[in-house]
Amino acid sequence: DDCNRRGVCARGSCFCDPGWSGTNCSVREGCPRECAGHGACVHGVCFCDLGYLGDDCSMPPAPKNRAELQPSAVAVLTGGTIAISFAMGFAMKVAADRRRRAELIRYIQESDAQTPFVSGEIAKSVLG
Repeated sequence: DDCNRRGVCARGSCFCDPGWSGTNCSVREGCPRECAGHGACVHGVCFCDLGYLGDDCSMPPAPKNRAELQPSAVAVLTGGTIAISFAMGFAMKVAADRRRRAELIRYIQESDAQTPFVSGEIAKSVLG
């Protein structure tokens, strides 16, 4: 038996292609509950429409809870975001400038401690 060209015969038994069953692969398998009207049946397997789930596509998509923003709310949110971004950037620049200034003062103080400053007039009178 050739399994009706819907499967493979091995050791006297038919191993049917998807969507077919029976001893000689002559029984067409349907999909569970015909995919509940929310999918396509291909070889006994449901391929569900977008959002539907389950072996028979019976689980509907989750409800969409979306909040719609009015243009004025979008403008306020955008303006607020820009203002906060500017303030944060400015605060970071001020902090970086203070840190850089403190490092520079510390460097100058360490340099002065190692080599005392002598003005030009005092140097002339001492060396002079």
